[in-house]
Amino acid sequence: MKLLDLLSAESFQSGQYLARKLGVSRASVSTWVSKLQALGVDINIIKGRGYRLVGSVDLIDQARVVSSLEVQTRVQVSHIDVKGETTSTNDDALASLYNTSAWHVYVTELQSSGKGRRGKAWSSPFAQNLMFSMARKAHISTEALYSASLLAGVAVANALNMHCGLQVGLKWPNDIYMDNQKLGGILCEMQGNPQDEPLLVIGIGLNINSSPTGLDYATCSLKSLGVHRRDRTTLLACIVDQLVKIFMQDSEDQVAAALAQWQEYDILKNRDVTVTRGQHVSFGKAQGVDSKGQLLVLGESGKVELLNGGEVSVRW
Repeated sequence: MKLLDLLSAESFQSGQYLARKLGVSRASVSTWVSKLQALGVDINIIKGRGYRLVGSVDLIDQARVVSSLEVQTRVQVSHIDVKGETTSTNDDALASLYNTSAWHVYVTELQSSGKGRRGKAWSSPFAQNLMFSMARKAHISTEALYSASLLAGVAVANALNMHCGLQVGLKWPNDIYMDNQKLGGILCEMQGNPQDEPLLVIGIGLNINSSPTGLDYATCSLKSLGVHRRDRTTLLACIVDQLVKIFMQDSEDQVAAALAQWQEYDILKNRDVTVTRGQHVSFGKAQGVDSKGQLLVLGESGKVELLNGGEVSVRW
């Protein structure tokens, strides 16, 4: 990452200059350049001239994230960590120490073991998309904990509307969609006793400049949607603002109001859905969510089922 900060798209930097600035050997510079190229960073190498970026690399700017946050958010966030690479930002959040009830934010440019729901892997090219987790160890109401994925979805949808002008939809329990294509996802994890001060971790992945291929569902990115405002740093700050705001309001009535807003984003409501629970498959029509964030499905028998996000996969 230090090498990448020194490289320029405007001019060549010699290996000798880079080695001196970094305090390493020229051989180390060459090795690091190879590693950046393996990550997909396009670097032009000319013997006798040195190294030059082919196009710019837009890295998440930690200082600019902080300065872009609303004043009331900064009071609630005590830690923002931006890495070049990590296994999983959720794992980073789960392994950290928390001495206050403030939010911690963990961001990375590349994940080697990113996680999706139900143990699925989630990956993204280097410095192309948004991969981050927010975590807080504090007393959080049972209503907010139980509906954490849905509340986070509302926060992300609000931020995308404010920052990009996108009217996205939410697919229960934790996917962000646009034009029937998946734009991103949310993975919430918890450690500790819900009745005490549990650690809540909210992992978010958003496709900004690229989207995965070869999946059994359609995907998209802000770039493929033609969105021009794709500055990842300011979008990250906007999402953090919205997440902090929605989880500050965790009384029963406030959570109910947020879930009512979630219903406005719901893309499953009144659709015929297939519900998979392990080896069991059933069919019905989605009817929105209840006050606890459980999906209501009107089955073929005429009976309404309540579905919990941890045990089902829903497709339409």
